[in-house]
Amino acid sequence: MSGTFCVPFSQCGCVDNGRYYMNDESFYTANCERHCDCLNGQLLCSDAGCRTGEKCGADDDGRLRCLQPTSSCNEVPIGKNIRLPPSCAVTYFDVGACPSVVCPGTNFFETQCCGVVERRMVQVDCGNGETISVSKVTRCGCSTCIKQTITVSGKVYGLNADGTEMPLSHGTVIRNNRSAATTDVNGKFSLNVDSDVDRLVLTFVDRFRRLMTTTKILEFKRLGGAIFHNIRVPLKESVHNFISTDRGDFHPTSHGRTSVINIMVEPNSYFQKSGSSYNGRVRSSITYIDPRDVSSYLEAPSDLRTEDGRVMRSYGMFELDFRNFQNYELDVRNIRISLQASEVGILSEQRQMRMWSLNPVNGLWYDEGEMALISSAQGMQLTANIALVQTRRLLNIDVASPRTCYAKVRAYGSDAFNIWDQVSYILVDAVFREATDSRWRNFGSSLTLPNSGACLRVFCDVADSNAFTATFTASLNAEKSLDAASSINQDSAIIGVSDEILPLINYRRSGHGGSHQDTTSFTINLPQTSNVTHLDGPFYRDQFDCLTAPVTHDHFRFSMKPSALFEFNTIPIDENNIFFTWQNTPLIWWPRPNQFRSCYMKVKIIGTANAVVVESRNTVGSRQDVLHQLYGIREDSSVSNGVESTACIEFKCSGVSLDQQTDQTVVDITPRGSCSRTNVNVLLTNYLTERNSLADQVSIASFKMFAPTDPLGHNYGIYTVTTSDPITSKQLSKGRCMAGQSSITSSVMQVDNNVAVTFNCGSH
Repeated sequence: MSGTFCVPFSQCGCVDNGRYYMNDESFYTANCERHCDCLNGQLLCSDAGCRTGEKCGADDDGRLRCLQPTSSCNEVPIGKNIRLPPSCAVTYFDVGACPSVVCPGTNFFETQCCGVVERRMVQVDCGNGETISVSKVTRCGCSTCIKQTITVSGKVYGLNADGTEMPLSHGTVIRNNRSAATTDVNGKFSLNVDSDVDRLVLTFVDRFRRLMTTTKILEFKRLGGAIFHNIRVPLKESVHNFISTDRGDFHPTSHGRTSVINIMVEPNSYFQKSGSSYNGRVRSSITYIDPRDVSSYLEAPSDLRTEDGRVMRSYGMFELDFRNFQNYELDVRNIRISLQASEVGILSEQRQMRMWSLNPVNGLWYDEGEMALISSAQGMQLTANIALVQTRRLLNIDVASPRTCYAKVRAYGSDAFNIWDQVSYILVDAVFREATDSRWRNFGSSLTLPNSGACLRVFCDVADSNAFTATFTASLNAEKSLDAASSINQDSAIIGVSDEILPLINYRRSGHGGSHQDTTSFTINLPQTSNVTHLDGPFYRDQFDCLTAPVTHDHFRFSMKPSALFEFNTIPIDENNIFFTWQNTPLIWWPRPNQFRSCYMKVKIIGTANAVVVESRNTVGSRQDVLHQLYGIREDSSVSNGVESTACIEFKCSGVSLDQQTDQTVVDITPRGSCSRTNVNVLLTNYLTERNSLADQVSIASFKMFAPTDPLGHNYGIYTVTTSDPITSKQLSKGRCMAGQSSITSSVMQVDNNVAVTFNCGSH
């Protein structure tokens, strides 16, 4: 008997804790700690546990499983306004959108995504005799998720004393004790991540030993796509030589500050990896990451999380690197480490101080013992004895906070903070400092997720609201292109936090009350424990509650900086959220969901020193079923050097769609105002002429062509990059265009370098 059916004995099910499970049935045990399969009467179980941000609970069928912080996929689209072209008298139009949620699958392993099921083309009356076509979502539903490669790339570097960068040239990127990638001469790397990874732990190794071996925890787009990180690591401390029979007495410091750390190693305490004692000359390098340096948290390893999930407050980290004269690592025993007790301004922290070591494989910190408060000739000190330093060579003096809370942050497309204008996959960073002397104690980061925003860990055991501050910044692919909500007048409607909470946290944006104009961060005081959580945010005890909180609840806000750049797509798409918003339709700007080729043209403006808006209008050039229809429009302002100016303007590349249809885009480049075309790059002209791609030049006020099918280079004034993510692709293409080179990028426009087309706008 299996359930209510008679079956052969070989098809009987399984019993676990008094409950019967049928053959081929899968289930989780209590707290989702283990996942089990019942196969032919035998239970096959393995360790499980829920991913970060998930919560163990019952699904709609009453089965225990890991629940994701999602909302339902309703057929009725949600509101989504897009901005129409400036020539249109109507500014915004609601095109609708589907919630960016993962739908429950038909079986235990399958998931589907909420997406567009039906859409229709709408003719929008611009009110000036013009109409423009745009796709409007009419019905949503669950369908197969778009498969995208998960890519993490970045630049690894150290910071010299003069502020210049030292790249990790030809370094090794280690993951799970194996080489996962190497950096190029500029310290850049790229690697793919498996979809089942919950925590990405990478260790960066400099074979030239100029930079400290550093383990970092990097955020990534879990559903697919690419992200770029700027990764700063410490410069390695200079080498000191001594004899193994000497007592080692080290006082590490940074940036010339007085040392507050003492590391003492007894004589004859050095051992080779074989376990045999080492006698001879020793080369030591002790690199100290000092919390008194307000920016050194950017170099610090890991994310200050203990093996049991607690948040730490650091009072200093250091790498112990001891080697023989053949440069082989030595193990060290009998180490005493002391910290001046006066460095711990909060007296209750002195009694909780412990020594920790970093596991470079999982990026977690492990307890190495307590630090005792003792009296010495140098005053009161917190001291710990370490029996053996072997593979874990990075140590940390910390207090582990007993409780963690979460702060909610959302990003928006503009400072109007419209609900429909949220921006996904913005990296939000936070650093936590002591309020009295600005010494950092913790740091963390999180990506804003579709619908959910970002939830960042904060201290939840604060007894005094004047003890700690938290400073938040936001960036898109390592560029600080977002502003924090204004703190002028402490307007809760702008800040996003209620009048009840604002007096408790002293919210202030950078740039307010000072002479500098940096508005990219905000700082708050961490509230007292009794006030740290609220039913409606912005602080939550539970991460799941934070992720599932509706947008109407309190939250902190960032918005994209104002820009002259304008983008319109006939098929609206969120380039920060391709996974959910890509549609397989002929008029979409990006024809393939896992390969994004971006194209830019460099356009020069002479005859005026003023900036000029340049437009790129892109239509179907050869595909018959949608011939001459609009793909999209791009506008951007030229950058002036005081005499003339240049614009890098995006156009739609020609290419092959997902259904193997080829189209050669017709691109029309037009500066706004009274302008005339005076020159076209000779190489570009020859290329287009040879391939019959030079379209009829019906007006001298514009330049028209069929977009090249080949990835032309800077000699043509055309800049093309293909990556697995549209944002990354566009940043690289535009950066090369601004530099005027195909091999490097720049954030500063090089006006005269490798231009495609020149216009005279002298009467503009």
